[in-house]
Amino acid sequence: MSDRETRPAIDLVRELRSQGRHADAAALLQATLGQAELQHPRDPELQAEVAWLELERGQLWLDQGDIARGAQAAARALALHEQVDGQVGVAAACLQLADQAWLAGERAQAVDLWARARSAADQGGAPLLAARALLALAVREWQQGEAAVAEQLLAAAEDRSSIELLADASPMLDRQALALRAATAVIRAARAVALRRHGEAQLLLGAAAQAARQAGDLSLYVECLRVDARLARHGGDPHGAVQSLLRARDAAQLAGMQVARLALQTELGLAHIDDEDWAAAAAIVEEPLPEAALAMPALRALRLDLTAALALHGGRSHEAAQLWQEAGLAHGDDHASACRSLVGLAEAQWRQGESTAALATLHRARQLAQSAGRAELAVAPQLAEIHIAAASGARTQEAAVAAVELATRAGTTIQQLASLDALAASYLAEGDPMAARAVAKQALDLAQSQPLLRWQARSAARWAQVLAAAGEAATGLRAAEQALGLAQQAGDAQGLARALLASAAALQGLGRSDEAQLSLVHAQEHARSAGLAELADDAQLQLAQALVTYGNPDGAEPLLRGLVDRSLEQRRWTTAHAAAHCLAWCARQKGDFAAAVAALARLRAAPPPATPGLALAIATERARIDLAQGRLDSARALLNHPALAQVAATPRGDAQVLAAEALARSGDWDAAAVAVERALAGLRQARAGRSLGGALYLAGQVAAARGRGEQAGALLGEALLVASQLGLPEQTMIRATIERLRHQQPDHTAA
Repeated sequence: MSDRETRPAIDLVRELRSQGRHADAAALLQATLGQAELQHPRDPELQAEVAWLELERGQLWLDQGDIARGAQAAARALALHEQVDGQVGVAAACLQLADQAWLAGERAQAVDLWARARSAADQGGAPLLAARALLALAVREWQQGEAAVAEQLLAAAEDRSSIELLADASPMLDRQALALRAATAVIRAARAVALRRHGEAQLLLGAAAQAARQAGDLSLYVECLRVDARLARHGGDPHGAVQSLLRARDAAQLAGMQVARLALQTELGLAHIDDEDWAAAAAIVEEPLPEAALAMPALRALRLDLTAALALHGGRSHEAAQLWQEAGLAHGDDHASACRSLVGLAEAQWRQGESTAALATLHRARQLAQSAGRAELAVAPQLAEIHIAAASGARTQEAAVAAVELATRAGTTIQQLASLDALAASYLAEGDPMAARAVAKQALDLAQSQPLLRWQARSAARWAQVLAAAGEAATGLRAAEQALGLAQQAGDAQGLARALLASAAALQGLGRSDEAQLSLVHAQEHARSAGLAELADDAQLQLAQALVTYGNPDGAEPLLRGLVDRSLEQRRWTTAHAAAHCLAWCARQKGDFAAAVAALARLRAAPPPATPGLALAIATERARIDLAQGRLDSARALLNHPALAQVAATPRGDAQVLAAEALARSGDWDAAAVAVERALAGLRQARAGRSLGGALYLAGQVAAARGRGEQAGALLGEALLVASQLGLPEQTMIRATIERLRHQQPDHTAA
């Protein structure tokens, strides 16, 4: 049997494989190898033919996910090619063994085999095989952060694959050349996506897809779709990524590419999570991996990532942490995947109350991104650290600014939006709604410039929230209604919850307290339905704050007690401080000062509030308790807080009003007048709503005590107007004070 007789059989086997007809390909190989002259060949030419047929059989096993049998066939082929000194065959066998070693997690062995394949191919005058090896080595160098080396290898691969084909060259050789050009374009497209050169990536993918179609290579078409999914994710379109991966998985199934299909199925599950479709992701995990696939570390690691994310979403943080630790080990030197596993592990550790361990894990993730020279990988750990820091009560403004800069330079559109959202939230936590307003508007403009309905809704909700915080309640309510509409269109439970929270804040600013409380109840329901425990707790806290504001401390207390316990247990110090503060407020409203002190005492085991705004709020609440019990010196000492100079107008104004009240109770009316006037100036500018009303009421009382009846009447009238607009229960008290002043002596103060 001669080469002229076996080459058509090999070409047909390859054609059958490309069509996914593995059974037919296996039968043809078995029949060909079963011929008598190929059973124990001694002739070098026949040995070479058997070696080529063994390589095809090895590739067939590899397609079906059986790495061990594929490697055995490739090893037999390599031994036969070495016997006859066939360098081209040696190159082909080394390429196949390298691919199998890579799948089995033997990365160093794979690199050595690719290097040997390139050398043998160059010696044997097989530039296309050399190009194939160079492409694999280029991808390896790129993953290691060696961009310059990868570029040199890519250029060398392109040089070898750009050969002039002879007129009598086989169609198979022609297709191989086209496939190599397509593969090079796919690799360059993947690099362009990582470098955020999206237009270039689209052009390269178009060229690659065209070459893949001409070559009739479904495997390359699958890779084009895989890179297209990355491009969609970078462009902020997780649903588009899902669609590309669905097509890629179906194409792999059609081509009988079992390994690729399994990998794509798992990647699809992770894409569903990016798209926040948890049910679809869970359905994928229900399909168990075949035993052979578990021998592939990369595939096993991806499945561990997917299972861990679902466990964390289901509240099983301990299980998630174990899975992500295992995944991190399995990823090896796949930096992008290892980074994702570390970020997930950190979140699981934090949810178990292990904040220190979580921050250390995120530090490892950032180091990994840095060592790989992949700035885009550093955005996720930065955002995760901000989340943990905010929940722990630390200041996050500087970290959020850094996240915005990093995401703008290297991240995806969604990462840019998430970073801007984190920065707006940090300004709100610091009590600076005007700074938050500017950042939220930037995020809203960016979201509206992209086809990102979900993030349009969330950015609109944040915009509505900062408008309400800045005293623009009517505009904020309109923005919240738009956010609700967008979230409903997107089917986004998180967007709905956030929009309802913003709506509640705006409604409170308009005095529509019953509607505000209903919005908060609905926000909590949507957050819980989506498994967003922290967001549900935020809604519960705000509902309790609304209840006590509008005179229902008994309704607020049950909500707060469980929230304090849960937050302390999970070491979410910010929520714990805010809930305990509100619980003390409830007790003080009821005149139970011992219970108020006990509520704040619960925080002794927690670290002190790191943000100046929260620290001042706790000090102010303690001062209110002292004032109610007549301990004026103690109250004044608490209000002389170092955070006073670091916070925005509203919390500073609240403390100044309380200090003025302490002065008034000690009979120093002139000093009280100066203090309350200073507070009023800041609170008016900040449009501080309830705080402004309280300051006006105190200012009216101070003016009356100083004999300035007309001024007192004007200030109390303005206080009543604010209280009426907000629907506050203090209206009755203000009216009674005004009525009492009417029966006092007329204003006799000199002009």
